[in-house]
Amino acid sequence: MTIEGVTSLENQIQIIGQIGTCQAQLDEYLSRESIRFKLGKADIVDESYNTIAMLAMIVRNCANNVEIAGHTDSKGDAEVNLKLSQRRAVKVAKHLVNHGVLGDKIVARGYGDQQPVADNKSAEGRKINRRIEFRVLGETA
Repeated sequence: MTIEGVTSLENQIQIIGQIGTCQAQLDEYLSRESIRFKLGKADIVDESYNTIAMLAMIVRNCANNVEIAGHTDSKGDAEVNLKLSQRRAVKVAKHLVNHGVLGDKIVARGYGDQQPVADNKSAEGRKINRRIEFRVLGETA
């Protein structure tokens, strides 16, 4: 189909509104920075505290609730990984509260190795899968 005067059409999907704006800010920041933990523990490494402080500033400005999602690689026992991912998410949530985020505005959830974003067969893939994600939620957490 041709439309007179139109030489090309580009389809773009834009995230709009408060939820999309907050999620975009969180995603953009986490594409450059990450929250790291001591191997096999829920202890946050010192270099990550500035990252958490910046993320707290973004979350404080979000109108909606935010989930802190903890993930692990597939090495080791799945139940141990699930518990570790939950402890890590809770630890980040506590630090966000210490930086002024209202506790009822955030929810911490551990997913263990159930939501990989990379192949767990390589060291690089496992490193990518060990992560904390921030997900802006709907009206309630």
